[in-house]
Amino acid sequence: MPPGAPGYIPPPGYPNLRPGVSIMSQFSGPAATSVLIGVLSVGVPIVTAIMSNGGVFYFYILPIFGFISGVRAVSRGLVIGGIVGIVLNILGGLMSLVASGLLFH
Repeated sequence: MPPGAPGYIPPPGYPNLRPGVSIMSQFSGPAATSVLIGVLSVGVPIVTAIMSNGGVFYFYILPIFGFISGVRAVSRGLVIGGIVGIVLNILGGLMSLVASGLLFH
């Protein structure tokens, strides 16, 4: 009997997943904001260091807001997206400290 036919019973051992449950649902709301801010805070210093003659543009406050948004995402159940955002913002904050000369002076 094909799936969708009247009286069709799915074979045991294969649970039916709820629609809309996927890994991408972890990257919504505050998790998406945190990841976006993290990508900006990591990517902009790298791109400006490659493209410019010795000048580096970096964000020193933006990773803090991204970190806070990542913590909010984890507390709302978006654990995977929140952790990815937190890690990216920590890397972005460290890159900002290195670019400003405060970390290795």
